[in-house]
Amino acid sequence: MKAICSNRQKSFRIPKTDLLERFILNAAKFAGLKLEKDQGVSINFLSPRSIRALNRKFLGHDRVTDVISFRYSELPPGGAEDAEDTAVEIFVCPAEARRYAGSDDAYPSEIALYIVHGLLHAAGMDDISPEEAALMRAAEARVLRALSSEFNLKEIFPPCNSKFKSI
Repeated sequence: MKAICSNRQKSFRIPKTDLLERFILNAAKFAGLKLEKDQGVSINFLSPRSIRALNRKFLGHDRVTDVISFRYSELPPGGAEDAEDTAVEIFVCPAEARRYAGSDDAYPSEIALYIVHGLLHAAGMDDISPEEAALMRAAEARVLRALSSEFNLKEIFPPCNSKFKSI
């Protein structure tokens, strides 16, 4: 499995490091995502405007959202012609993470949660019913605990006022 990162927004800096890719690969493993060795997980950081357009186009919701995930192996034939190597694509909105976090200090944990949430969806979990949502929240907490013991989230996702090289 490989990780691919793309920063398609300008308001929040996302560090370009091997650390971010290792974080994503470990998060996928802890989330139980099973992929072939040559398949990839793509994480895309989008602006509120871009994620709203994506949400409207693919999910029929005309609003900004925090995270959207696609598992291309579940699409009908011809649904993703250019996704041969990318099995899972997750779109995250850093501005929404910062808004919901309420502070710069809580931002790293919030954006990590969005990535984990998207990976859990890609691994087959859902959160539509109250029972499913409870299972999803428990899995998120378990995965985030495991990741927090291996990674400094503030190093990977610097608080909004930090300066880092962008992807």
